[in-house]
Amino acid sequence: MASTTRRLTHLLLESIAPLLIMVVGFLLYRPALDLMLFWDDIPHMLWLDTHLGGEYWLSSSGFPFYRPAAFTAWEILGHDAAALHTLSVGLHLINAVLVSALAHRLSHSRQAGFFAGLLFVTFPFSYQTVIPTPAQFHLWLTFGFLASAYLILVWLDHPQHWKLILAWVVAFWAIFSHENGIIAPLLIGLMIFTAHPNQLPLRRADFELTRLRQNRLIVALAPIAFFALLYGLIWQIIPLDNDSTGLKTAALDVKIGQTLQAIGFPLAAQFRMFLDPPSGTALAWVSGCVALTIFGVWFYMHHRWPIHNDEGDTPPPASFEPTRLARLGLLWIPLAMLPAWLFLDVGYLLSNPRLHYLASVGVAWAWAGLLTTPLPRIAPRLLQPIIGVTGIVIALMVALPFIQNRLDEHHLLNDYYQEIADTAAVENQSLLVVNPPAYLAPRQPTFLLGAEGSVYLPDFVSLNDFLRLNDGDFPDSALTHVARADDIIPATTRIYQVEAAGLDRATLSNYDRVLVSRQIGGDIYAPLAGIQLANAPISTTPAADFDNGILLESLKIGPDEALSAATAKHILRLELIWQVQSPPTEPLEIFVHLMCDERLATDADGPPVGRLYPLAMWQSGERWQDFRYFIIPDGLYPPECLSVLIGLYNPTSGDRLPVTATIPIN
Repeated sequence: MASTTRRLTHLLLESIAPLLIMVVGFLLYRPALDLMLFWDDIPHMLWLDTHLGGEYWLSSSGFPFYRPAAFTAWEILGHDAAALHTLSVGLHLINAVLVSALAHRLSHSRQAGFFAGLLFVTFPFSYQTVIPTPAQFHLWLTFGFLASAYLILVWLDHPQHWKLILAWVVAFWAIFSHENGIIAPLLIGLMIFTAHPNQLPLRRADFELTRLRQNRLIVALAPIAFFALLYGLIWQIIPLDNDSTGLKTAALDVKIGQTLQAIGFPLAAQFRMFLDPPSGTALAWVSGCVALTIFGVWFYMHHRWPIHNDEGDTPPPASFEPTRLARLGLLWIPLAMLPAWLFLDVGYLLSNPRLHYLASVGVAWAWAGLLTTPLPRIAPRLLQPIIGVTGIVIALMVALPFIQNRLDEHHLLNDYYQEIADTAAVENQSLLVVNPPAYLAPRQPTFLLGAEGSVYLPDFVSLNDFLRLNDGDFPDSALTHVARADDIIPATTRIYQVEAAGLDRATLSNYDRVLVSRQIGGDIYAPLAGIQLANAPISTTPAADFDNGILLESLKIGPDEALSAATAKHILRLELIWQVQSPPTEPLEIFVHLMCDERLATDADGPPVGRLYPLAMWQSGERWQDFRYFIIPDGLYPPECLSVLIGLYNPTSGDRLPVTATIPIN
């Protein structure tokens, strides 16, 4: 009975750490499951749509990389955004558990395993790997490396053929998911030899190993080396639309500095917060070098003085030391990043922090090993757990808010484009979207090097492709266009527009509906600015006839319930229907004043259709429903005093035309 209880207790303790790691990761990345497909998702999926049926295994023509394994998973899941995001989050959580399990196995420390998994699942630069689905290349690559090594280690302990075969399968999948798969034999072998250092005959005594044990290692690793070689050969012969060949060693100091920053990311964040340098390369190096110095001092102390343990002052065998895990992590990082340092442009590396996902395994192992290494006997026994917990807390204090802010930014943009999708899905209707956002930058960068913002709709993706990919029922006859109007912009530099052609306002008559981006309370929205009324019935009693060929057919005002709910503000929407029987020959502008009794509360002056379409450009007989919005501060103006005054004036002279229209709010 006692033995059974101990086994159950041991099993419970073994399962708590992975469960906690997965819970933390899921709670952190749960919002990603609700996102649409965006950014690089669109070109990847469009390319896949033309290479279905496994064709991507035979050719990569039209795509700059050969990554057929990941495309296989995408073809199975289709364009289901929820399924694809679920796969990304799930792979990340599984990878975190594998990082934890391997750390436990390599260090024989449950605490090191827990710390490693927790650091990995919350590593800040992983946000760009888990949130967008194309970064699954890196998720599959890391999963294959870790799972294959773990299975081989289990097979070495208890030889069963299915374990080894499964290790080969996942290694094959990883290698054919990303071009960094060619380093699979190196990193998988590194994990195996770290766990079994006496398997590699580097000293004379090691040659006493039995031939059987050496042959088992060869059997385990040879197929993985073959898969890596095969991938490299295929990479050379298949057609690739990629002219980025040769070494790219320019700005190598910046590339390495970005990785050093990743090693000491809490310190890099502190440098940014308090020093905020215009160029962060030097401080990125300092943050990494300080971190490496801490490791060096720690290793020296551990080597120089015996440690406390239950058997006395004799250090435990090297294979059981958490320091072995830390050394493995520090060696893993440059090996994982070497292809990116040598073959990628510095701009690409800085704008894609996801390229540090595989390296973050080493970051997690290095710090987990250090934070759980027993202290020398010169230090109090209680100090080691205090240092370990403090280090984890500091890392989480930087990582968790960083990732949460990035997810909030993605959701801000996601809500904007969901609004666009809901508006655009109308049969035989064309929609013009003015100044849609492409990129949201953080108010204050957290780290010293690299992009931290959230890209949603890059310039090389058409809005029509984006909407159709996210909604299988999007009408083929519905058309969307994007334009830029530099004088109608969101009131912040944090949100960058989709780079599009400047709006030719004379062509507005070609569109049925127009949306104009608006910034409200720090968020961005796309309310209707105008609807063309080509075939709508004409009012026989206009609200105002200005006796110059311009009619205000009707006007209506009331709360915009949807926009008010989204912004948590009191917003009124004014709907005006204008008709131009003949374009004016003099410059005319529209004034729209919200009055409280005789006082001006606010205004929405300017041309119709979101201030885009001056009346002088209208064609004879053209009619538009013009939408204008007022944000009413809570409690500032009682509703019973409000009314709207509408009219025309000459912007040159300032003179108003004698006819105006007034409508009370209530």
